[in-house]
Amino acid sequence: MVTFRSSVCQQCKMEFSRPLGRTGFMKYCSQRCSGFASSPPRYSVPCGERHPNWKGGRVTSGARGGYLRVYAGSDRGKTKYKFGHVMVAEKALGRSLNKPDEVVHHIDGDKLNNSNSNLLICSRSYHLWLHKRMADAWVEEHIRAKRI
Repeated sequence: MVTFRSSVCQQCKMEFSRPLGRTGFMKYCSQRCSGFASSPPRYSVPCGERHPNWKGGRVTSGARGGYLRVYAGSDRGKTKYKFGHVMVAEKALGRSLNKPDEVVHHIDGDKLNNSNSNLLICSRSYHLWLHKRMADAWVEEHIRAKRI
């Protein structure tokens, strides 16, 4: 049975666990921190608030569907972001969402409008039904109405 000892990363100063008895190894919590420590200072790029391009931790990205993502800290040198609408919903509920089952729907369809009054927490199946119903209504209003 391997026992573990708590250590502090020499690069990012975070606490991590390492196997007991391996004194010469495990000075860093991750390969990234080890790489930063061994590379010249000009190549080590700080992350999060220390990065020169820091803009307050709010990002919109086309790769993530255009939703607002908010900086949620870093873990072992890796920057973490959470969806803004999920954070607002979790704060209103006072608990985290049940990931596989609960989703957050933007009532007005604007992915950047994360006000409480615009968010609806629903099951995944209801969310899919709601989007199909909205698509059908749009077709009825814009396509079929013009044929008459």
